[in-house]
Amino acid sequence: MNEETSPEPEQTPLLPRQSPGLEVGGGSPFLPDPLVGRDGGPIATVRRVTIPGEPIGKGRPRASVIGGHVRMRTPVKTARWEAFAAETIRLQWRPVEPERGPVCVSIVAVFSRPKSKTWKTKPMPRYPHVGRPDADNIIKAVCDALEKAGAVHNDSQVWSLRAEKWVAAGDEQPHVAVTLTCA
Repeated sequence: MNEETSPEPEQTPLLPRQSPGLEVGGGSPFLPDPLVGRDGGPIATVRRVTIPGEPIGKGRPRASVIGGHVRMRTPVKTARWEAFAAETIRLQWRPVEPERGPVCVSIVAVFSRPKSKTWKTKPMPRYPHVGRPDADNIIKAVCDALEKAGAVHNDSQVWSLRAEKWVAAGDEQPHVAVTLTCA
């Protein structure tokens, strides 16, 4: 077959890590960035938010008996963090309606640097955080905050997720960075 009659390869929407031809557009921190395919059309929307403060993992539910009935509740520390995170997400994203399709979530939790690892003259890069809270509990708290903020209809829509735990670099404050990709 010559070059003029060869069929065009089929283009399917792929995530950024799978296709080097995708570029992130946008530029405004308040508007979602559309992922753009080679043809220029949007194939996904990317939203990013940074939640300031120390990352908190989802605590174990507490049970109490009231009037002969068992009542389950979320620990106060977890409930406060989820409410704060949900409000931060609402303020930064201002979602009109919750996403109802499949979503991909990426979470980077950055913990404060211990005093024993702080130096005045040596470089202080990030390093992996090994310890509590567990990554799965951080994921649960973030997904619940996304649902409370109205960013997603239900956290069961998450079909792919990635979580990282780091100790902050010398000049960095603790925070949780969340990226939500909507297909």
